[in-house]
Amino acid sequence: MDTSKYLDLYVTECREHLARMRRGIPSREEVQKSALAELFRNAHSLKGMAASMGFDATSTLAHRMETLLGRWRDGEAPTAGQSSALLAALDALDSLVDQAQRTGSDQGLDEAVERAVRGLDAGPVAPAAVPASPFERPAPPSPASQPPPVRPSGRAAPSVRVTVTIDPASPLPAARLAVVMNKVREAFPDLVMEPGLAEIQAGNLRRAAFLLPDSPRVKDLARSVQGLSEVSGVSLEREATPADAHPDQVLVGSLRVQSADLDALLAQTSDLLFQLNAFQSGLPERERRRHRFWLESHLSSLNRLFDQVLAVRLVPFDSLVDRLGRAVRELSGRLGKPVRFEHAGSDQQVDRSVLEKLLDPLMHLARNAVDHGIEGPADRAAAGKPAEGLLKLSIAREGEALFVTLEDDGRGIDLEAVRQAAAERGLYSPQEAALLDRDRLLEVLTLPAFTTRKEVSEVSGRGVGLDVVRAAVESLGGHLEMATEAGLGSRFSLVLPSAVTLTRVLVFGWEDEVRYGLPSSQVQSILDLAVHPLVRQGSRRYLDDGGELLPVLRWGTGRSDGRGYALRIGAPQRDRVLVVSRVYQSERVVILPWGPPLEMVPEWMGGALLSTGDLAYILDGRALVKRDGEDVHVQADEG
Repeated sequence: MDTSKYLDLYVTECREHLARMRRGIPSREEVQKSALAELFRNAHSLKGMAASMGFDATSTLAHRMETLLGRWRDGEAPTAGQSSALLAALDALDSLVDQAQRTGSDQGLDEAVERAVRGLDAGPVAPAAVPASPFERPAPPSPASQPPPVRPSGRAAPSVRVTVTIDPASPLPAARLAVVMNKVREAFPDLVMEPGLAEIQAGNLRRAAFLLPDSPRVKDLARSVQGLSEVSGVSLEREATPADAHPDQVLVGSLRVQSADLDALLAQTSDLLFQLNAFQSGLPERERRRHRFWLESHLSSLNRLFDQVLAVRLVPFDSLVDRLGRAVRELSGRLGKPVRFEHAGSDQQVDRSVLEKLLDPLMHLARNAVDHGIEGPADRAAAGKPAEGLLKLSIAREGEALFVTLEDDGRGIDLEAVRQAAAERGLYSPQEAALLDRDRLLEVLTLPAFTTRKEVSEVSGRGVGLDVVRAAVESLGGHLEMATEAGLGSRFSLVLPSAVTLTRVLVFGWEDEVRYGLPSSQVQSILDLAVHPLVRQGSRRYLDDGGELLPVLRWGTGRSDGRGYALRIGAPQRDRVLVVSRVYQSERVVILPWGPPLEMVPEWMGGALLSTGDLAYILDGRALVKRDGEDVHVQADEG
């Protein structure tokens, strides 16, 4: 049977199980006993999924992992070596899943699998009896020979029926039901299953019922079964008795939806929202007041629907954090540099397409930090630092921006080496290179094919790194911020605008008909130029805000003759103002990042469709302030 069409689902679920297992093992030295049951369940699910796809190497390794976890669960004390072996096995499983995603097979990694198996099997362990594979389908029995379900005698009669339904798209429903049966048996060894396993396998059935005693554990079990792969529904039904008749209790099953379907739903919802806004704007004022309640109620409902669709598209950073932690651990071991990886804010959620685009740039930064930035143990000891280096990933939101920051406590960037390399490679003359300040030197690092390494190693020196990071961030409408301190370390921040989300913006413009917008959270106040005059000092214009002179941003498309408005934008050192001709309205919009080539302009967050039908260019006030004074998009000084 062709299982290739289920490969994407298989890879996604494997990633989720592996991520949960890593979170259950906080360090190499210890394994939390409270997490053993969850670890065991995830290993068991991995084994079953791999077997159903025909991935024997993955299934074998997951089974060995399950065996070790079973010993721990039964009371055997974990050792530090076994904990490290478990982490190594997780890494090997990650590689097997990568291989399956690339090639459709998990073959070709025999050495890595054998090494992981030897680590898990270390120590005298009696071989565990392996039950007959549920995936081997016996010859169909005749109806006469099929025994009826047997209820255990001498025990409380089962009074709760748990019915499990497998997804109609599942290629091996009987195998999935066998996995479910094993999970139920872990909690209730004396289960009664209708129909029996032989009949399910003979008919490749997709539904089975489990008769269980009335216990508080049944609901927890049902929720756990609902989370298994390809289970489309689980229902609980109390068997009615004359003294106890209750309506059925049903657990609503979770569904997996293709991202393309979510994109289409988002576009349709956005179109409905726009059409209703446009309809409201086109009504005469009298009709608008007359139908105000109807319009407001429908706008509120559509806004809630839009927010819910957006929320479904959001995913946490957990999976990305797990991949980074694995890469750091592998590289630090290969280079002989102990590195501790910490993270904060991994529960922050972002659109899935954005998360996928962040993996490569963050992987580049992490590898550079371990290879270039963090010193070896001897050098760290000489510098008075702990032998173990620190690499920390932080994810946080500030207003409409998402800050993804990776920082280390290494040696920092050698700016003089950057200056020398820039001159040697002909980017600047020696005289020009000598005049480059810190910020300009850091930007040199992001030029394509630039590296300070004299030799090429397996890890670095090929000139691929920060240029990839910068390009990826700018493709998302964001920008890269860098900081370094000699002997203390370096910090790289990926500053990203809101992607596919509702944001309130202030809409304005100049003499032409083009509409622009700024996120309302970035605008401190709106100042009337008739009250707050513009003054000139030297070559720079300022706005007089009651004795405080605020620099005017030299960005815009029109000229000011003393009429118009100034939008005050907050800045760390000193606020700035943006002089505009008109202020139109404030409304909630969907900001969509620009494609090439506009994505390269750091001042533009993206575009938005207004309720009036106009397209607005949404600006990033922070980028405007940062670029102030540069000869890019500079408005000519007025005489």
